[in-house]
Amino acid sequence: MKYQDRLKQLSDKAVPLEKSLVGFLVTHPEQSIFLQEIVKPEDLLSELGRVYQLVIDAHVSGKRVITLLQDSDIKISDILTGDFFPSSEIKRIAEEIREIGTAYKVIKLLGESVQKIEPATYKKFLPDFHSDFLRATARGEREAFEIEDMYKNYEKTQQEYSEKIIRGQKIIGMETGFGLLDEVIDGLRSEHLWVVGGYTSSGKTFFLLNIAASLIKQGKQIVFYSIEMSKNDVISRMLGILSGINGSKIMRGILTEQEARKVGEARELLLKSGLRIFSDKHNLSDITLSMIEENMRRPVDCYMLDYLQLVTTSGKDSEYDSMRRAAKSFQETTKRVKAPMILLSQVSNEGAKNPEGAIMSFKGAGDIAAAADLAMHLHSGETNHTEMQAKMGRGEPVNITCAIKKNRHGRTGNLDLEFNSKTGIFNEWNV
Repeated sequence: MKYQDRLKQLSDKAVPLEKSLVGFLVTHPEQSIFLQEIVKPEDLLSELGRVYQLVIDAHVSGKRVITLLQDSDIKISDILTGDFFPSSEIKRIAEEIREIGTAYKVIKLLGESVQKIEPATYKKFLPDFHSDFLRATARGEREAFEIEDMYKNYEKTQQEYSEKIIRGQKIIGMETGFGLLDEVIDGLRSEHLWVVGGYTSSGKTFFLLNIAASLIKQGKQIVFYSIEMSKNDVISRMLGILSGINGSKIMRGILTEQEARKVGEARELLLKSGLRIFSDKHNLSDITLSMIEENMRRPVDCYMLDYLQLVTTSGKDSEYDSMRRAAKSFQETTKRVKAPMILLSQVSNEGAKNPEGAIMSFKGAGDIAAAADLAMHLHSGETNHTEMQAKMGRGEPVNITCAIKKNRHGRTGNLDLEFNSKTGIFNEWNV
């Protein structure tokens, strides 16, 4: 069946339902506020989408629907021809219209896209297609706005947290592996966006992988976007953190019997974890689409990205505009997939010169900090930078300060960490 025929089939199926929905709303305009949370005017495939919008406008403005219809070129007799359904059935009809409308958009997009693809330009085409696909299928759950519904959701969340406390957990969210950090932020929680900043060689990636290791030990599902490192490098570092053995040494494969046993245990833990690593996705739309796809394939507990300034966007965006779009897009996507995300970010030269300052100076745009629920800055805790580099070169532990500069849900302040560059392991001083 040609895609145009399939579109007509869907349209023919939608029209009777749309007539019933709009006919109901003409006589019950007060229901438009409730129903537009389920189906939008643009979801309707016929001209009745205009009528649906008029009904919404009439209810908002306080005007009579009949008056607005009479002022338009729409015949009332054309509307009131659908089958009559009771109020209890209208919600189901609205949901069906929404699904038909979404299917129509996707099929139309796919059909039109086939005509646009050329061998020489298909790579440029893909990011635009991903963005169009996301817009076509974007559909959040109906937001609870009545106090009864909101309180039911509150009680459900309260019960979940209560059960965690009864099981012995001291925090609401997932454990990061840093006890003092968890105490301050109450763990890594659903839909939260974290940004961890630091200047070059401040240990950002190892810090992120330490959190990943903690989540893996808890049996959590992680999706890791590595734009800077290869998959082999990520795996090597993860094995090093999980086993306490230098990742480069593991990569070379020259290990003592005891080291081989520890690496074997780390490998088994890693293989059972279901960790998913992507190193070929650089474009913003590619990454956000992948986040949604991976969550549909298997629910994700946490997303991680290394690092934000390497994310590209379509068109000729400046670095500032690119970072603005990325920060906003990742904020929206975490809400959609209902999982947290941790972004690594470079800091500006000003931020690197004044790491103790209160200003969050992530490189690229101020919107990065604005979008974050939690913003942290890793910087040297050593008084002598040259000596710090020398210690790291010798594989000795160095002091790193984790400055929590923004916490939308709690306290801010500094945490003193010890970083062993030989194993890649971070520890808290006071734990």
